Amino acid sequence: EAQPATGEIVSSVRIFRRTLSTGSNNGGATIEAGGIGEVCTSPNHQRRGLSKILLKNAIDIMSTSCDGVGVTSGKDSGGMSCSLLHANPEFRPVYNKVGGYESVPSK
Repeated sequence: EAQPATGEIVSSVRIFRRTLSTGSNNGGATIEAGGIGEVCTSPNHQRRGLSKILLKNAIDIMSTSCDGVGVTSGKDSGGMSCSLLHANPEFRPVYNKVGGYESVPSK
């Protein structure tokens, strides 16, 4: 059931714009990437799918925009080449289900 708006931020996701190098300084190319981070929902509002909605919106924004905030640059409007998500291992199943992210454990 919908609740009245209070102006309180109850869930958030942040998109970080990153430029990744694909090789050495001599001839290596760069690609634009979006990093997803700071995914959180207030404990009083969890288990309602809010983070899932925001993650899907973040993925849509990154796939259609070059700067990660819904504004395309003049040189390319095809979206970011890839997105990255660094998360605590206990949350991997959530992100795999929501965004199709493949999680690889760090060593």
